[in-house]
Amino acid sequence: MTQPNETLEHRITQVVHDTMEAWSNALGGRFPEATSGDFPPDADGVLTQAIRAATAYWARINLPKDYVEGPYGHGYWLKDGELWAAPMYVDNTITKDEGYPVDEFEEQLTEQERTEVLAKLAALR
Repeated sequence: MTQPNETLEHRITQVVHDTMEAWSNALGGRFPEATSGDFPPDADGVLTQAIRAATAYWARINLPKDYVEGPYGHGYWLKDGELWAAPMYVDNTITKDEGYPVDEFEEQLTEQERTEVLAKLAALR
């Protein structure tokens, strides 16, 4: 199963592999009259991508988060000691690639808002 220090991406790739193998076995078990197990490569890629996307989404909403919900509909986290933010989606997840330092906000956080966000982040540890 999971080894120490495995990246999330590696773990997702393993789930995709395991799922494809289980699916292939299920097909063979449920359709014993099939004369081959052929599956077009382009369709295989679509299925693999769908499993990868579903697994990544599951991980985003179920694994512990290193960010907190805060003002302006953003998620906040610390990056190299600096407070960063990204817009939150309706499922309360964020994409850090969409983030930017809070100090670059057009409308700055009040001292109270900043303190509350930092307190929430401290509580995650």
